[in-house]
Amino acid sequence: MKSLLLHIALLLCAFLASCTRSDSFSSEDMLYEVEGFYQTNPGKALKILDNFDVSALSEKEQAHYCLLRAKIYDVHFQHNNEMDSLLKVAENCFVGGDDKYFEAVTCMYLARYAQVTRQGLDEALSWELKALQSIEQCQNVDERLVLYSETPTDVQNEIDRIKYVVHQRLGMLYGEIGDWRESITHLKISEIYYAEKQRYRLHMMSSYCLGNSYLAIKEYDSAFVCFDNAMHDAEIIGEKDEMFYIDNGLANYYLNRYENGEYSDEAEREELLHNAMLEINKLQMAQMPKRVILYLLVAVFVIVIVVILLIVFRYRRKKNKELLKIKDSQQQTLINCVSAIYKSSQDNRAKQIFDEFEKTYPGAIARLKAAHPDLSDMEVNVAILSFLHFRAKETADLLGLTENTAMKYRSNIRKKTKKAELTIL
Repeated sequence: MKSLLLHIALLLCAFLASCTRSDSFSSEDMLYEVEGFYQTNPGKALKILDNFDVSALSEKEQAHYCLLRAKIYDVHFQHNNEMDSLLKVAENCFVGGDDKYFEAVTCMYLARYAQVTRQGLDEALSWELKALQSIEQCQNVDERLVLYSETPTDVQNEIDRIKYVVHQRLGMLYGEIGDWRESITHLKISEIYYAEKQRYRLHMMSSYCLGNSYLAIKEYDSAFVCFDNAMHDAEIIGEKDEMFYIDNGLANYYLNRYENGEYSDEAEREELLHNAMLEINKLQMAQMPKRVILYLLVAVFVIVIVVILLIVFRYRRKKNKELLKIKDSQQQTLINCVSAIYKSSQDNRAKQIFDEFEKTYPGAIARLKAAHPDLSDMEVNVAILSFLHFRAKETADLLGLTENTAMKYRSNIRKKTKKAELTIL
């Protein structure tokens, strides 16, 4: 019985151990699977990585995870402090380690981060040279890089893929520094490789940069060939935006030769100037649609603003007319009412009229006194009765005044308020 229990316990331990190992392998496999498509579908790759329990990963897996996130951020041009922290984790694990492939990739992205965030071209160059050294020492890669790749590949192709990207980036960095000879050396290596592999987009980039480097040292024939190759690649892949930059390179080529006297006779001189103008016209024509779109957007924006202002103006005008109609209707109703009170010959007609006025326009008397504090109470009463269309004789009758006195009060009101007709409301 004890022996049976012991066997069962051992089997359970072996099962649990195999489950743990399987989970570990599963996480690592998933990281390599994300490696296969992060460039073509970075959003999906990031969602998968967000669901990882990073604390359950081994140190190397955590470094791989951080490097992957940094590479996705680079695709999105999110070169922030988080990317810096992720690369530091990868650096601590891979740089100086045995895995030369991941060491090279880590150094390459450290160089990229240093260049984009303006930490210094010297630092970027140092990391890129380290990346080149590492990938040249690399003899093998994890087979899962080949297994999960979206395109057919092999171990050597995966090594070369990084190697010639590094050469291309080194060429571009040396160009930024102004070391044109070194720039040409590395760009030429990448340009030859991409031509052999028919990697048109990467070959176009290498050719264009190589053309600029040759142009800087006035090797015009080589510069023209490179620009022409780049244009050919751009036409194959249909990259109109890239054609714009290549046209710019060709324009510089013709202008440089023209300005530096690199022509044999007057006919060639005129041809250079003519070709330069053709390329400049191409640039202007390429920019024209963008300008037209910009002008159209501005015009649409202005039209929308004008239409909105017109709608608001018409709405306010309509509301004001409605308010005026309401006020005119209120005033006419009140005038009819107080006219009936006046004709009733009651003793307290004046009080009833002022009460009806206050009921129709609450607070109007107080506002009138506040606006014109120089008016006496009698002058306020005269002003209200004038507003209600009472004549001087009727006003005098209601307030127990003579007609001349009522007229005098009206005159005083005009002098104090400097208005021919006082606005009550």
